[in-house]
Amino acid sequence: MEQREHEADGRIDEQLSEPHHLWIEKETMRTLHDRAQADEETIDDVISRLLTETETVVNIQQIVEHIIKAEELDPATIEASIVSENMLDITVALPPNQMDDLAPFIGEIDKVQVEDETFDCYVGASSSPGGVRGSTIVYARDNIIRMDPVSLDEGLEQLKQDIADFKAES
Repeated sequence: MEQREHEADGRIDEQLSEPHHLWIEKETMRTLHDRAQADEETIDDVISRLLTETETVVNIQQIVEHIIKAEELDPATIEASIVSENMLDITVALPPNQMDDLAPFIGEIDKVQVEDETFDCYVGASSSPGGVRGSTIVYARDNIIRMDPVSLDEGLEQLKQDIADFKAES
């Protein structure tokens, strides 16, 4: 899968190296015109700004499954910490030689969704499983010393409950 995405990116880069004509429907043009700001002189200016402002919202289950299934990564645990009413930190415990390999698997995530709740999000790596105090273990492998395994389904249910408890206390 990664190889196909990479190959597609190369084709896109080649296609975008020169200007191209673009067909835009009337309704889309009206929308772009309505969204234009005073300092934007061209449709390209408007589209460029709108693309830059686009937030990436990803469901937490998709993030965790993507990390667990990645052949290049061997996560021991994946934990989520509720930092505030609208901020969630996700920490992935990885072997020290894989700490720098996490970034390509998480991409540009601005927000994470848990059920109907959307949070600003930070995803980072740690070398110690279960090392984030006060966090919810969303996933834990079955071979970690002094830690019970946690399936993704169990971990997500616990996170949902922890979020509800946090909101009730706030």
